[in-house]
Amino acid sequence: MTATEPASDNLRHPSRAHTVLVTVDVKPDKIEKFITGIAANAQSSLHGDYGCLAFHVHQDQQVPTRFYLHEIYSSREAFEIRHRSTGHYWDWRAVAAECITDGGLQITAADHIDTWRIAGIGPENGEN
Repeated sequence: MTATEPASDNLRHPSRAHTVLVTVDVKPDKIEKFITGIAANAQSSLHGDYGCLAFHVHQDQQVPTRFYLHEIYSSREAFEIRHRSTGHYWDWRAVAAECITDGGLQITAADHIDTWRIAGIGPENGEN
């Protein structure tokens, strides 16, 4: 599938989305290289990966060598199979190997809880 294929049911219903939360500790002398590499990965993911709904990168205010990634995909398959098989992901892995400290990568996978639906508000309940 490509980024231009019709939206799947998960794209229309992000409550079924797969979220990836990543904490990264970067070597102090590699911050700029890391930022350049993760920016390229994020942009390529958003504009080329079928099923990538969001890709946010944050830098810790107190610890400037710590970054947080918040990625949302239409499904677990979109992340684990489609995203991880792209050339830009493997380019990113090479940058990560050079920039991330030993033991400085934590990845958490999560499923979205649709609090709007549970609360009975939102577009599916006639709200905008």
